[in-house]
Amino acid sequence: MSLVKRLVGAAATNGIALVLGVLTGVLTARGLEPHDRGVLIALVAWGALFGTLTLIGLDESVIYHSRGSLAHALAHRRRLTGPALVQSLAGLVLTLVVGLAVVRPTNVDDVIAVVLPLLIVPLNTISVMSLAPLRAAELTRSWNRLRILPNLVYAAGLGLLVASGTLTVVTGLVVLVVGNAATAILCVRRIARLERSVTDVAVVDHAAVRAYGSKLTLALLPQQLGPRVDQLLLPLLVSPAALGVYAVAAAIASIVLTVAVTLEQVLFPRLVAERSGRRNLLLLIGAVAGLAVLGSVVIAAGAEPLIRVVYGASYTDAAIAVPLLLAAAVVRVVGSGLSAAAKAGGQLRALTTANWVGVGATLVLLPFAAPHGLEAVALTSLSGAVATAVVLVSAVLRRPVGEVA
Repeated sequence: MSLVKRLVGAAATNGIALVLGVLTGVLTARGLEPHDRGVLIALVAWGALFGTLTLIGLDESVIYHSRGSLAHALAHRRRLTGPALVQSLAGLVLTLVVGLAVVRPTNVDDVIAVVLPLLIVPLNTISVMSLAPLRAAELTRSWNRLRILPNLVYAAGLGLLVASGTLTVVTGLVVLVVGNAATAILCVRRIARLERSVTDVAVVDHAAVRAYGSKLTLALLPQQLGPRVDQLLLPLLVSPAALGVYAVAAAIASIVLTVAVTLEQVLFPRLVAERSGRRNLLLLIGAVAGLAVLGSVVIAAGAEPLIRVVYGASYTDAAIAVPLLLAAAVVRVVGSGLSAAAKAGGQLRALTTANWVGVGATLVLLPFAAPHGLEAVALTSLSGAVATAVVLVSAVLRRPVGEVA
């Protein structure tokens, strides 16, 4: 399958995920008050972050060290899934601590709301470690079908809950756990079928995979935090209700942010498997960024009436943050292409520096911006995106694409 076809397939899947994300956002906005919506978003976001963090980059490292070989990827997955699950215990503890801070439980339902996100952490580990060999071997169709499943289940479940008038923070989390459990089961079954079809015995260096993964985590942590550090910290700085409104603007900007995610998902394994000229890489990044700019202009023009009609009058204040978040998303499109090149070239130090500079800028500015409204908060996100992109441009352009540091 050509790179263009893989980009289209990944973009289509991410587009479906985006539509489902917008749908779930609308459903939670219609079914919950801003405060409860903010609590649900915070619990889901923090659980997802810690679930990814405790993998210490093992999934990306499997792709890097497999070099396109399914046999090598499966061998790494067999050996490293167990340790990854043990590491997920740290994610459980961190998710619990944040859950207690956000919910501040006073009754049984609050306690259940704190506990349910804990289940998502190990389920995410199983799924992601099973999806890594599919992505490493560029089995794009299977990878796309499996990774979209949690979104489908979550959207369908929320729809049923809203229709029946039973949506709460707890019931929403139950649906999310069910979707993640179903995905983990199907991922394991898909890997079992692949294991039976691969007869080669791969000799692999698991220590090298773990070492690369550990270094990559220092880069991936701020990369994961970058686009959502504002949403993660907002309920701790002000009120969950503010997050409930701000998340609407973030959801609209995610239309463009999905382009950034797609570009990196497809470029990384391709650049690992074969070198690509700097000129071709920059042309691709420029073309995708140009499309992102055009889309952002259209979206920004219709943001306010869209929010009023779709989400409701309670969330119209989100419109003021949309243009700045869209600008941040466009900058992240450029950064994502450069990030894929840096990972493929082993430039982990430069990638780490770039991402931490971006997160650091947001973290420094956010406490001062939060009391001044959603537009100020969105500006901190844009500042972080620009800082990351500037460092990545200087780092990647100094080294030939595909050359390992």
